[in-house]
Amino acid sequence: MHRNTKSKLHELKDVSGFSDVFLSNGLPAKEETNFKLPSLANTFERLASAGLDGFYIGDIAQILATDLIAAGSPLRAKDFQRHEAKIIDPLSIKFKSGWVYTTPPPTQGLASLIILGTLD
Repeated sequence: MHRNTKSKLHELKDVSGFSDVFLSNGLPAKEETNFKLPSLANTFERLASAGLDGFYIGDIAQILATDLIAAGSPLRAKDFQRHEAKIIDPLSIKFKSGWVYTTPPPTQGLASLIILGTLD
């Protein structure tokens, strides 16, 4: 992460919230740095108490939409509200060391499992 942050610093340093989390005194955090992400923890706590619909139709959706608009995104809160998440059964394969799960088509999940299975 240090290497990637360093190489993209000129693009990322002015992104809202990035510097507060990933930079130390304006420089990429050292490789051994443990990050604390209180905003992410707060989001998980809100979802746990309000339910997962809060991500698409609740205050979290509104916060995300506001931040995306500020970043120049065309996404709006109504786009989150119109989204319909689907609960699907994952594809899986058993390896010597455990199980790997992925999403079914139309994704690259099946190809990933075939490649990983061949390597195992």
